Order: sequence, then C-alpha cells, then structure tokens
Amino acid sequence: MRRVLMALAILLPLAGCSTDKPAPAPPSAPTPSASTPKPLTSVVVTKPKQKLLPSSFDDAAADEHASLTQQIVTKLELRTQVLAGFAAKTTGRCPKFQLKAGAVSQCTVTYSGQTVKWQVTIAKNYKPGVTYLAVYEIKPLQGVLVRDAVYATWYDTNVRKDLRCDAIPAVQVVTIGTKTPYRCEVLQPLQGGSAYWFIAPVTLSEAGLIFY
Repeated sequence: MRRVLMALAILLPLAGCSTDKPAPAPPSAPTPSASTPKPLTSVVVTKPKQKLLPSSFDDAAADEHASLTQQIVTKLELRTQVLAGFAAKTTGRCPKFQLKAGAVSQCTVTYSGQTVKWQVTIAKNYKPGVTYLAVYEIKPLQGVLVRDAVYATWYDTNVRKDLRCDAIPAVQVVTIGTKTPYRCEVLQPLQGGSAYWFIAPVTLSEAGLIFY
C-alpha cells in the first residue's frame, strides 16, 4: 500500500506538467444573439453584382460641335444617371429653354420610364459665343431612387457586412434632399459580445445617396 501511494505522488506532479495549452477563445463578432434586438428592416444586403457609376461619369468632354443648349441637355442626362447610380437610357427635354443672361428654365429627364425635374440657370455674365466660362448652373429638383443602387451604396459605405435595408420599389421618383420613408441598418458591436442595429434613413441628395 505504501508503494502505491508513493507511485501516485510521483505521477500527480508529472500530470500537472503537460505542455498542451488550452485553445484561445474565438474573437467575439457582432452577430445577433438573445441580447440583440431584432432588425427593423427585411432585406439582407450582400455584395452587389453591378458596380455603381463614378461621380465623375458626367465629366466627359462636351461635344464641341453641339450647341450650348444640347450640351446642357446632355449634362442633365448624364447627371441623372449618376444620381440614380446606374447607367440607363435617358431622354432630356427643355421645352421653354431660354439661353440668355440670368434666365431660369425648367427641364426634365426621363430615366427608365421615370421623369424627373431639373432647373437650369444661365449665368448673369453670359455672352453668346463665350463658352470658356461657367455659363450655367444645373440643380436637380427630383431624382430617380433605384433599389439596387441603394443596396449597393449601403454595402460600399460600411466596413461591417451585417447589413439590411427596407424593401424598396425597383425605381421611383423622389424629391432631392428629402428623407425617404426607407431605412438601412448595420449591426454594431458592443462590449461584452452584444450588438445593436444602427438605423439610417435613405436620402437622395444633389451629390447622390446619403444615409442620414
């Protein structure tokens, strides 16, 4: 019996000298849990299949052989596509356009069947034949809100990829600078492993889609 106890006394210290280290705990991630509120939106946003147009899409050199009126209409068509996010067939019209100093004209651009309003203001220093000055200013009054462009912009805007948005119609006309009824969400981590959904309203501004 004494020999058995001595053997155990030798083996027990050896058992405590194992070189195997416990595996490190996996890093916490902001995934939904019992402590995370449910999202308010219904669409999971994933990597877009189509790339958004660059903001410089409408900076292409104007056709020097086109009239200033046609150059302005072309600019409106290109800018409408930039605001929408994707290229599409557009048709611009300025039925009562006035090409004179200080004149303000109303124009329209049709994009994928949706017609939006633009305002064109001719500079007060405009002189016929002088084209090297900034002779006009364009201002969008409306824009085309494209569902896939909203989702693609929300994806590109966020580092985290736990993203969602409201269900949005494929295309619709909205007022520039006015919050739409649609929202997008991103899951933000908190200390302790929990998280919360950050909600952002969808707005189409003069510079494009914004989320505030």
